[in-house]
Amino acid sequence: MTPEKLIVLIAHGSRDPRWRQPFEALLAKVEAENQQNPVVLCYMEMASPTLFEVLEPYKTAPPKQLEILPLFMSAGSHYTADIQPMVERVRQWFPCATVLLHPPIGEHSAFQRLLLDVIVGLAG
Repeated sequence: MTPEKLIVLIAHGSRDPRWRQPFEALLAKVEAENQQNPVVLCYMEMASPTLFEVLEPYKTAPPKQLEILPLFMSAGSHYTADIQPMVERVRQWFPCATVLLHPPIGEHSAFQRLLLDVIVGLAG
């Protein structure tokens, strides 16, 4: 079945499998709470699956909308030099889909609010 929308979480990646555990635990929680649209996790480098590996199964039945959320703190060189060109390739793979690259999660106001609460909690 073709999903209306596909959400792709992309983390940096590491050769150390322990580094991936929090991201994979987050994905499991998202899957448990979200029944509406599929959410997949991939890594920019040094780990699998890659962006194109998680998108491969959707090539035969592409989503109408594909949203990519980098799990980075800010938009540094990886965002502009690595992820943005990957997204351009994704647009070529899925020419009929709307492909949206979100700002890094660290720039979202809800995430910043959460960090503020954690830091103030530790300080107070």
